[in-house]
Amino acid sequence: MPKIMIVDDEAAISMQLEERLAAMGYDVVGRADSGDQAIEMAEDVNPDLILMDIVMPGDLNGVGAAAMIKTQMDIPVVFMTAHAGKQLIGRAKQAEPFGYILKPFDERGLEATIEMALHKKEMEQRLQESEAKYRLLVETMSDGLAVFDHNHLSTYVNDRFCEMLGRSRDEIVGRPARDFLDETNQGISRQQVVKTKRGEMVPHELVWTRKDGRKLSTLVSPQPVLDAEGHFDGTFAVVTDIMELKQAEEQIRASLREKEVLLRELHHRVKNNMQVISSLLSLQAKNVREKKYADLLKVSQNRIECMALVHERLYQSQDLANIDFDAYAKSLARDLFRSYGIDPGRIALNTEAKGVSLALNEAVPCALIMNELVSNALKYAFPEERKGEIDIALTAIDGNKVELRVGDNGVGLPEGLDFRNTESLGLQIVTILAEGQLEGEIQLDRTEGTHYQIRFKGAKDKART
Repeated sequence: MPKIMIVDDEAAISMQLEERLAAMGYDVVGRADSGDQAIEMAEDVNPDLILMDIVMPGDLNGVGAAAMIKTQMDIPVVFMTAHAGKQLIGRAKQAEPFGYILKPFDERGLEATIEMALHKKEMEQRLQESEAKYRLLVETMSDGLAVFDHNHLSTYVNDRFCEMLGRSRDEIVGRPARDFLDETNQGISRQQVVKTKRGEMVPHELVWTRKDGRKLSTLVSPQPVLDAEGHFDGTFAVVTDIMELKQAEEQIRASLREKEVLLRELHHRVKNNMQVISSLLSLQAKNVREKKYADLLKVSQNRIECMALVHERLYQSQDLANIDFDAYAKSLARDLFRSYGIDPGRIALNTEAKGVSLALNEAVPCALIMNELVSNALKYAFPEERKGEIDIALTAIDGNKVELRVGDNGVGLPEGLDFRNTESLGLQIVTILAEGQLEGEIQLDRTEGTHYQIRFKGAKDKART
């Protein structure tokens, strides 16, 4: 039951009003006949609503008493008056009353005014509670919050934003963001404001200048503020400190640069060591008189050089994890042509591997396979100065597989030769690498020469499975 207090200097009116209110179901907790008594009684009984006459005797009239009660106790007041002049109403507005009741009272009007006043007070309390919750949320959030009007002047900043800039709220509010940005970041801010006005909420990085001169890297997430007609009326932005993230990012970059240098050096040393082994084999071959053994040393030397070439290409590449196979295939084939003394005008070389890169664990076995198959073609496919072509192709197929094709239009393999069961070490190496290390499939086409096709999953696809 709502508690109501009556303030009127005429006792008869107060008693009559009390009876009416009781009949309506209200609890009248007190009656006062002056402004001073009203303030004292309100503190004592703490009513939900006060019905107060505007004109009362004494130094403190109804308007003054109502203003003091609102300020000190936040109790709503409804004025009662027999006069409705503009001057009186104008004075009464200063106390921010919750309504007016004209004497003599109309019962329906009286009840409606009281109910509306009580409802308005309840809504105000709910709004104040909601505002208090949101203010607490904003003031205790871990990110900064700044609100700017349509003139780009700050109208509100939370404690965290002040802490981030090392400034008090008074030093920030009323000033534009550009006052705390250097020239470069002012330009970024202007561009982002244009985007926000268009409705594009694009998070972006801004570097603020603190009061002590230090720079603060942040991520700003803006949101436009629109008026009742949907027009741009300002911006509020959540500002996140990303200094630690930036520092960690720079540490990672530095670490990657260091590892890149070490990896390049590693590829360089491996390539040099293999070159030393190749040179030793070359020196040994000069002391071997029997051609059969000299050829075996040359084959071993070519195998080592083809692996050394992989590391050389990686050392020279911008991408230390993958090798451009097109350039590699051409270099390896040229080295083999030179090693076997083949005239490029007699045997043409065709390569096709543009846009295909291989990881190191794929490049080395592919290089060895290509070395063996091209070497076999150069040695056996074109006897007696026969002319022909050697084709090398590496393509991506089915989105997740790689196909290596090495073929020639020479005399072909001997009838009945099973490349999987042969005494040839070279073909044994091809089979082991294709089916074992690459986990792929190898097929042989004897039509118009010799053509090998090897299919295997790419390294990225293997990682997924």
